[in-house]
Amino acid sequence: MSELQVLLGADQGGTLHAGNLTYKLFPLNLADIAEAESRFGSIVSWASPETQEKLKTLGATLFLIWLSIRKNPTASPLTESDVGKLFDLRDLTKLTDALLHVLEISGLSIKNASRAAPEAGAAPSPGSGSSPISSPSESS
Repeated sequence: MSELQVLLGADQGGTLHAGNLTYKLFPLNLADIAEAESRFGSIVSWASPETQEKLKTLGATLFLIWLSIRKNPTASPLTESDVGKLFDLRDLTKLTDALLHVLEISGLSIKNASRAAPEAGAAPSPGSGSSPISSPSESS
C-alpha cells in the first residue's frame, strides 16, 4: 500500500512496467471517457455503486489502462487485446493500483477504491518479485 501512496503522492507521472517495456500512465481525457461510456454505458458518477460494479471486471481494468498507455509515442501499435497479453494473474493487484492511479490523475476519484478491484476468483497476490508499477522518482 505504501507503494501506491508514493505513486499517488508524486506528480501526475507514474509508469507501468511489463517485462522489458515501460509505459507512462497518462490521465484520461474527455474523448477517453466518452469511449468508456460507449463501452460501459452512461457514467453518472465514478463513485456510484453502479460504476464501481462496472470497474470490478478485468475487461474494464484493461480497457481503461489501455486508454491511458496508448498515448505513449511507442504504444501506437498497442491494441487493447495486447495489454491483456502483457500481464498475468500475478500482476492483477498491480494493475488495480495502476487503474486507481489513472483515475486519480484524471480527476475521477473513487470512493471505497478497494472495492473497485477486478475480480478474478482467488487470484494469488504477487510475490516478492519486481513491481510492474513505479512512481516517477523510482524510474529516474
